[in-house]
Amino acid sequence: MLTHLLRRWREAFPQTVDPETDSVLVDSETQTFWSRSTGTASTLVEAPGTAVEVESVGRKVAAMLAARDAPAPPPGCRDAGTAPGAGPAGCEERFLELLRESRFEGAFALLAAPCQQRWGSAVAFAAEQAASAGNLLGLVVREVRYLPEWVDADGGCVHRDVAELAVDYRVRLSASRAATVSRTVHLVAAPDGWRSICYPRAAAAG
Repeated sequence: MLTHLLRRWREAFPQTVDPETDSVLVDSETQTFWSRSTGTASTLVEAPGTAVEVESVGRKVAAMLAARDAPAPPPGCRDAGTAPGAGPAGCEERFLELLRESRFEGAFALLAAPCQQRWGSAVAFAAEQAASAGNLLGLVVREVRYLPEWVDADGGCVHRDVAELAVDYRVRLSASRAATVSRTVHLVAAPDGWRSICYPRAAAAG
C-alpha cells in the first residue's frame, strides 16, 4: 500500500531537483533523505506533512524512488559511474563512436588488456580497423546481462565481472544499402569503467 502511494506521489510532483535550491541525498535502502544544506535526515514516516512543504517532500520522495528503482550491477561488478559513457552499454556506444570518427587511439584505450596485448599497439589496431570503421552507422543495445565470469575462448582466459550485451549494429553495405547485424558482445570491468573485447582478425578466426 505504501509503495502504491509513493508512486502516486512521484507522478504528482516534479521529477527533477534543482541542485542549487533543493539538493537532496537519498538512501534507498533505509528510505531516508536529507538536504545538503542542513544535513538533517528524515524518514518517510517522519516527513513533515504541512501543505507548505508537500512539494519539497514530493520531490524528495521522487528522488528516493528513482534511486531505489535504478538498476544496479550485481555484487562484484565495479562501479563505472565516473567513466565517460558510464555503464557497459554507454562504453560500447563510445567505442563504436570513436571507430566511426577514426579516433583509433582512443578506441584502442577502451579495449580490454588481453586485446591490447594481442594487437601490440594502437597503430596496428588502426591499420586493420580503418578500412571498415566508416561503414559502422550506429548501434542499439537491446539487453545487458551481468556475468560473474566468462570464458574468453579467443583470448584463452577467464574474465570476471563481465557484461554480456545483445547488440544490433547498423552497417553500411553500399552507397544505397544498409543492414542490421545482431551480435552478442562482452565487456569486462576495469577500475575506471568497462573495456571492449576485440581481437585481431587472425585471433578471432582461430
